[in-house]
Amino acid sequence: MKQFLFSTSLAIFLTAPSQISAHQAKSIPVPEKNSASAEKIALAGIRNAGKVSEHLFRGAQPDPDGVQSLQKLGITTIIDLRGEDRRGSAEEKKQAEHFGMKFILIPNDGWSNPTDAQMA
Repeated sequence: MKQFLFSTSLAIFLTAPSQISAHQAKSIPVPEKNSASAEKIALAGIRNAGKVSEHLFRGAQPDPDGVQSLQKLGITTIIDLRGEDRRGSAEEKKQAEHFGMKFILIPNDGWSNPTDAQMA
């Protein structure tokens, strides 16, 4: 399993190929020294949003406007990596499903990598 360390407030957003136009997400330049991290983008309702690759995005928990921003961006799946504070997960799942997206919860404490069992 590849090693990843996520914060407890991190969410991963996945999109299907060819669903994102160049103008749907406003890019914010990132200094060269941070090239290993995601390209920062501005999305309404999501703090610390970033584009990791053509089909993988990350950011903090989206508020209700954020879930709709993800849908407009072409996101098809939200992966929630919240740890002990999962109070908003049920509502976020409901919103994601309302907009036709999958919602996957993989509880993580933010101090360790998800286990192989959690990832399966």
